[in-house]
Amino acid sequence: YDLGSVTTPGDLLTDWIGFGDAVDYRKLTLDTAAELDFTLEADGKAKFAIYTLEEKKNGYKLKKIGGTLSTGDKTPAKSGTRLLEAGEYYIGIESPTAKKGADIDYTVRVDDTSTFFTKGYNGDDIWQTANELGAIGTDGSFTDWVGCGDVIDFWKFSVDEDGLFSVGFTADDKAKLTIYELTVDKKGNEKLKKGKTLSVSDGSKSFEGLLEAGTYYFGIESTNAKKGGDADYEVSYQFNRDLGKSMLA
Repeated sequence: YDLGSVTTPGDLLTDWIGFGDAVDYRKLTLDTAAELDFTLEADGKAKFAIYTLEEKKNGYKLKKIGGTLSTGDKTPAKSGTRLLEAGEYYIGIESPTAKKGADIDYTVRVDDTSTFFTKGYNGDDIWQTANELGAIGTDGSFTDWVGCGDVIDFWKFSVDEDGLFSVGFTADDKAKLTIYELTVDKKGNEKLKKGKTLSVSDGSKSFEGLLEAGTYYFGIESTNAKKGGDADYEVSYQFNRDLGKSMLA
């Protein structure tokens, strides 16, 4: 049966496996990416695994994520951290000695050490649906988050005339900021031209350079999202009409 959305640590499932009922499968949903630690407690030998459902030519098949968690009689077993994207998953709890008359009560728990990445927003993950800053005339700033499940944010802005553009970038985890210019190729297709990049790891950096009148994007990316990245960031900027070295050179 369906366990529904899992959003907090705590007991996930308590049930029984054994002779005549060797394995239980349960479906769960993660509304956001999460870094989960599981504990399996049982009064006999039991195994735990987590799966995704994959579509094959001849139907659907469960694909195991990570290793199998095994426990003996009254010996809790803890899993390694499972880094999971938002989506639907299945857990399986199995009695390896069911045919020998096993009679096992068990509990699966999501440990308090787990992290649910609730700050993510995927509507700005591509430049075509970037956040809009509008035309920049003087100075300003914005804050947001990137990390596991929300690797990159795009922010669109424009400048109406040439000028010197200063950028400050702060993040409390590994992240980078890149400036892109919106260009049009010979076939009329819009593309982004990569410019200056700032990389930080729990710190701040800044740069300044010339921007010609046009449309630009900030791309802010978590550089360790696949390892559980969790970066709150702030971007500040200032524009004036004095010319300097181009940040797109």
